[in-house]
Amino acid sequence: MTSGELERDTDGDPGCSVLLKRSEQRYLALVDALTEGICVQDSSGRILQLNPAAEKILGASAAQMVGKTSADFGGIVLRTDGSPFPASEHPAMVVLRNGQPVTGVIMGLQSADGLRWITINSVPVHLDGEAAPSVISSFLDVTDQVEMQRRLASSEARFRDFAEGAGEWLWEIDTQHRLTYLSPRLVRQIFSSPAAILGRRRDEIAERVPGDAADWERLRAAMAARRPIREYIYRVRDTEGALRWLCINGKAVYDEVGTFIGYRGVGNDVTALRQSELAAHASEAKFRAIFDMTFQFIGLLSPEGLLLEVNRTALNAIAMDLSAVRGRPFWETPWWQHSATERARLKAGVVRAAAGEFIRFETSHPTVDGLIWIDFSLSPVFDDDGRVVWIIPEGRDITERKAYELELIAAKAMAEASNQSKSQFLATMSHELRTPLNAILGYSELVLAEAFGPIGNVAYAEYLGYIHESGERLLSVIQDILEISSIETGNVDLLPEPLRLDDIATKVRELIAHYAGSKRLALEIEVAAQDGPFVADRKRIVQVLVNLLINAVKFTDPGGRIGLRAEQSGEGTFFTVWDTGIGIAAEHMRKIWEPFGQVENPWAHTTGGIGLGLTLARHLVETQGGSIAVDSMPGEGTRFTLAFPLAAGAGR
Repeated sequence: MTSGELERDTDGDPGCSVLLKRSEQRYLALVDALTEGICVQDSSGRILQLNPAAEKILGASAAQMVGKTSADFGGIVLRTDGSPFPASEHPAMVVLRNGQPVTGVIMGLQSADGLRWITINSVPVHLDGEAAPSVISSFLDVTDQVEMQRRLASSEARFRDFAEGAGEWLWEIDTQHRLTYLSPRLVRQIFSSPAAILGRRRDEIAERVPGDAADWERLRAAMAARRPIREYIYRVRDTEGALRWLCINGKAVYDEVGTFIGYRGVGNDVTALRQSELAAHASEAKFRAIFDMTFQFIGLLSPEGLLLEVNRTALNAIAMDLSAVRGRPFWETPWWQHSATERARLKAGVVRAAAGEFIRFETSHPTVDGLIWIDFSLSPVFDDDGRVVWIIPEGRDITERKAYELELIAAKAMAEASNQSKSQFLATMSHELRTPLNAILGYSELVLAEAFGPIGNVAYAEYLGYIHESGERLLSVIQDILEISSIETGNVDLLPEPLRLDDIATKVRELIAHYAGSKRLALEIEVAAQDGPFVADRKRIVQVLVNLLINAVKFTDPGGRIGLRAEQSGEGTFFTVWDTGIGIAAEHMRKIWEPFGQVENPWAHTTGGIGLGLTLARHLVETQGGSIAVDSMPGEGTRFTLAFPLAAGAGR
């Protein structure tokens, strides 16, 4: 019976009408009191009634909505994925089309107040006088629940991203130690598929090696006692057959009532680290072999001087084991017990090395074969912050070298004694030769000068001339020998004084002009303006220049040219002696500076001299801080350059 039929039946009974009215009022009051929104729509979809909860959820009053359809809702309606929600798919419209209830539909309502999510249940009903069904929809504001689910989904997604992107991966096993979860990343990297590993124990998928049973038993015992798993490493083979090392950490997990349900934890692929460790062990073994077998003594000290390591070579020298000396102050070890002086020297060296200084000295060590000489050093080793963390002592056996040095010292002493004897002999010989030569020259000069009257026969005069000339030549040779001897013994006397270049040139011209003229050679002397002082031994400078010019005369054909140029510049004072003579071949350049050195050429035996002129010239120039150089080309002449830098001074 419909409400209309009920009203007609109660028209004659006022009491019934009152009861009906009260029933409707109670119904409406109940509907209005619901926190769930209620919407009644007729068979065409027009809204007939909204309770206050519906008005609040929809954000519109009943006056605004009654008579309108769902399509007339002014806001934006969204699906949970954010796409538009078509009005034709509204649950009420679907119910009106097919007459079947629609429940649990979630949609979003976008309005000026923001986005709200509601869940709708719609059912068909028959209203008064209508053959077609109407629809009643109930809905709740589930915005908080939807946002919670979205945050939960986002959190889960972030967790998965972190788990996939982190260096560690996650695992879970059940009470039987069977894997129930493993991060997909690890499955992709190592195992072909989840099916290849899930449901199996670790010891079933591991690459077992002889002797590892005890390790696996300790792991099982720890899990049986529900103890945490710490840094357990095992090996597996990946899909390509390569060996991989995995390291796991985990703890026991219990449900809400305290029942053990398995283990959960994290793991790392430590293959690279393990391979590095193995390589380091191999490298250390190689280093130890080299360290022990190296020929020299080598060790390792703390900055305080305690012996931490020492190689087998050093230990064999004293016939002891490492345990007998390790940890002891280095200066208290057998290598240093023979000498208090050397111990003190070492101890002081360790202090300086600990401060960052490299120390090196020669010392001695007692060995089973006797005392040996050692070239010893202490090298500090620094960390990244510049602190000394170790000191490396090294010792090289130099016993043979020391013996050789002693032999060299003895040989040098003998050579010096021999050289001194030679110099003494030359000085004595020169004195013995010079004394009669002076008599010969003196008397021949008196005869030549006819000091006591004329010579009876002109032939005597010619012979006396030869005697005098030979005596002068022999005296010159003796003087050169004496000069060389004086230079070698360091007994050269120099008298430095300020000199004028034009005065030197004038003196040289006086001494060489006649000699050059006798061979019909043009003598060209040029002196540039002197801008600064030139301090040197006048006699020695003139001697060197005259000797060089005499050589120029000797080795220049008649009609040729010889010359001297003196000049100064910002770099010093320079003398150049040149000629247009026969020149010197490149292969003979070194020989001309050697004592008694003479170049083999057609002139060698006709020009005289014993080969000391250039040797003496170089010594006299260098003794006064200068240098001498030669430039020559066979057939084109020779040029000697004397250079005295501004800083040079006589007597250096």
